[in-house]
Amino acid sequence: MANRSKSIAVFATNSDWLKVFEDVQHKMPTKVVLAGRQDGPLQIFEDLEEIQGFGSAKSGAEVTESSYLWLKKKQRPKTRLVEQRKGDAVEIIDQLSVPNSVTVCFGGIFSERTLISGSVGTASAAMEALDLYALIKKKIRANFAIVNSNYVGPTASKLLNDGWRLTADDRAPQEYDLKPQ
Repeated sequence: MANRSKSIAVFATNSDWLKVFEDVQHKMPTKVVLAGRQDGPLQIFEDLEEIQGFGSAKSGAEVTESSYLWLKKKQRPKTRLVEQRKGDAVEIIDQLSVPNSVTVCFGGIFSERTLISGSVGTASAAMEALDLYALIKKKIRANFAIVNSNYVGPTASKLLNDGWRLTADDRAPQEYDLKPQ
């Protein structure tokens, strides 16, 4: 049977994410690692507030925001080499190199009155990844509201009700924004 990836869309501010991270930490010590191309040492964070710009979206589109791998604190993340068309190779870190992880994009505040969505998911069939994903999702479900299939954190919900744009892409027409219920 083919593995089906699991993913949820999340609108959250830094305080919403910090609550989820803290709740997960009480059950299982974890850390996050910046995913993608690695041109230097791995950027590993045991506290989300250590991430430069945490809570801010840099690009205004979820698909181009930084992604992280969320994994158990004791786990050592590994990189892998990916050959390029020109024949050289680049070092990356992703779920193929760390299958016991969950991917997370935090999204965040992009511009005045705009909150970009984030996401949590895993494409891995590894039991540790599925258990961690289930724990994170449980903590999100316990504290966030569901609005049109999106999980909306408590602070993000206040922003939505105050007329902020909650969107996956700042350039998208506003008719696709999340609307209060």
